[in-house]
Amino acid sequence: MDRLLGFSPALLDQRTKRNFTLDALSALLIGVFAAIINPFVQVVAIRLGASNTAIGVIAAAPFLGALASFFWGRVSHDRRKLPFVFWPNLLGRLSLIMVAFTRAPWVYAIIILLYNLIVAVPGPAYSGLMQKVYPAAYRGRLLAAIRVLMGISFAAVSYFAGRALDHYGHSVLFPIGVLFGVASILIFGRVDEPAAPLEEAAERTGQAPRGFLAVVKTDRLFLTYLIGMMIFGSANLFVFPLYPVFQVRVLYLSYSQVALVSVAWALAWLTGYRVWGWVADRVRPSVVLIATVIGYALAALIYSRATSIAPLLLAAVLIGQADAGVDVGWLAEVMRLAGDQTSTYFGIHLTLMGLRGTLAPFLATSLLAVVPIRTLLAAGGGVMFLGLIPFIVADRLSTAATGRGPALSGPGRKNIGLV
Repeated sequence: MDRLLGFSPALLDQRTKRNFTLDALSALLIGVFAAIINPFVQVVAIRLGASNTAIGVIAAAPFLGALASFFWGRVSHDRRKLPFVFWPNLLGRLSLIMVAFTRAPWVYAIIILLYNLIVAVPGPAYSGLMQKVYPAAYRGRLLAAIRVLMGISFAAVSYFAGRALDHYGHSVLFPIGVLFGVASILIFGRVDEPAAPLEEAAERTGQAPRGFLAVVKTDRLFLTYLIGMMIFGSANLFVFPLYPVFQVRVLYLSYSQVALVSVAWALAWLTGYRVWGWVADRVRPSVVLIATVIGYALAALIYSRATSIAPLLLAAVLIGQADAGVDVGWLAEVMRLAGDQTSTYFGIHLTLMGLRGTLAPFLATSLLAVVPIRTLLAAGGGVMFLGLIPFIVADRLSTAATGRGPALSGPGRKNIGLV
């Protein structure tokens, strides 16, 4: 455990140890759920004969739900976070059982959309919950360790899930995945959510969550990040639905071959969390975010030139590293910037992500009819490189604010330095 965390668990208090144990067991189970379902959601739709529009709906589904994130961030502000995480995840995962009873592409797409609308609710509250559950000094490494455990079970199961899908189909495998997902959230629901420290609660008395415009007008560092996320994120979400289309319609990969790509992704994801967790804690999260943008962009360019599965495995490694980095780096940076407004800040980010995630996949799948898929992938990778510019600016602003330049002011920020 010392090697996994990067420090001795004896440094943690009893409640944190218990919460980490529950979170870790939940992560192992959710990894199985994700291995059985996540890599194959769009591939199953394509094999069922889904149209480009239906594929766009499935790709956009997680982001349509995110459009309401700012609302949920305000609702969950100064309330217990755990109920906002537990109930939507439980209901959402149970709703996914309905895919076992259909082979109609549009019915399948609507079920996936419904699931994603429900599980989008916990996003802002989850970041606030993690801020309360794990101490700041160890938070990055604890969160990274949880993701590593999730990745271990994902990597162990995903290839066998692909083989089983080739033989038994999604009607058998997806319900099995749902059982693991439900067991995971039932365990996570036992986490003990600490109350805010008394002095912190006193500081927040009478403070309402800040509005969207109030945050972006007064926090120019966060605004710079949002601009970068809009440019890079739109391009990344543009190529996202093209990957499974390329796998099935261009390279004609089987479920087992798609699972190999997922295994490559998972192994990179595992190592990435350890590396990026250390960088976020010891250097600064903005460096992690710059590296992830480069990884995503290179992956899209690799896909645009691929003629076999081998380059796709390399792209999967880059995406796995980038997924781990953006998860750890962005969560750490938002917590650092937002102070006690974490749910509000994350709600703003998720709402904007919902906007671009609603539009970009539809644009990509609509253009499939008139533009070669390789051209679309290359264009998406190029735009992602342009998105590096705001991230580099944000890194310079963040560095200046920690002592090598004029400090930045921002709502809820008592100390601009790294936590």
